[in-house]
Amino acid sequence: MNDVIITMAGKGTRTNKEVPKQFLKVSQDKYLFEISLDKFIRTGCYRKIILVVNPEYVEWVKNRISNNYPGKLGRLITVIPGGDTAQHSRILGFESLLTDEESLWPNTVTFHDGVRVGFDENLLTFMINNCRFNSTAYVPYIPATGTLRLDSDKVVYTKDKYMRLQTPMVFPFYQFYGCYNKAKDKGIEYQTASDLYEDNSGLVNYVMGNRLNFKVTFAEDIDVVRLLYNHE
Repeated sequence: MNDVIITMAGKGTRTNKEVPKQFLKVSQDKYLFEISLDKFIRTGCYRKIILVVNPEYVEWVKNRISNNYPGKLGRLITVIPGGDTAQHSRILGFESLLTDEESLWPNTVTFHDGVRVGFDENLLTFMINNCRFNSTAYVPYIPATGTLRLDSDKVVYTKDKYMRLQTPMVFPFYQFYGCYNKAKDKGIEYQTASDLYEDNSGLVNYVMGNRLNFKVTFAEDIDVVRLLYNHE
């Protein structure tokens, strides 16, 4: 069994739109977050999907799921309010899974950023199956490109040493649970689920991702997604 946590609680201020980017339309009948949701549903690689949403949009998303994904709300798809940061939202999503009896906990848990819509479904299936088989995490990445430099110094860094991490990230559930408990004791705010996992002794396999799986951040990114999505 694999449970999926899709975080989409951000306010999307950098797109300069009236609504958060995850709730912008990419076609006549599809919102941005629904591209990822549809991909997970198509693969069938899930027992339940948790949508962690900006609190102001929880009821709107519930209505949208109820109307456009008949029979799935509450049974296969759950909508919960998110936190102040991406990591807080991920933890809220994970903690919602812990309310089940331990005998019902999944084998694996997948974390996904709802505004990364270009991920490969075959890669997702590969990561989930292999995570279940060998009990190590799988995180997609692409090599860094361009020149890298910190604002605080004048050093230019060799891009070959850096990776750009992507989602979905897949973790063995019980191992992530152990790392989650260790992280709680430390009180550290991690940037990604993989940071939390590795910093608390989890093992990660990094696999090549997809350059089209960029994080939608600015208004022009929405335009690119619309072009890609409407020409599939």
